[in-house]
Amino acid sequence: MILFWVAGIVLAIMAATTAFFFVLHVTTGEHVPLARAKALYRWCVVVVLGTFNIWIFGRVFAGIRALM
Repeated sequence: MILFWVAGIVLAIMAATTAFFFVLHVTTGEHVPLARAKALYRWCVVVVLGTFNIWIFGRVFAGIRALM
């Protein structure tokens, strides 16, 4: 459960930062905020997929432990 709380907090911070840089790009037309928004979006995807992997492997190891 703590995994989802930590991942949710990290994801919320990164998503807010991504949105901020995207809005900054839309309002100013600069390319640097767009590059930062894209990079932060990719890190958001990494957080989501990493959380999913940790959850899945936790269940796999719990199943193996239950079989032993």
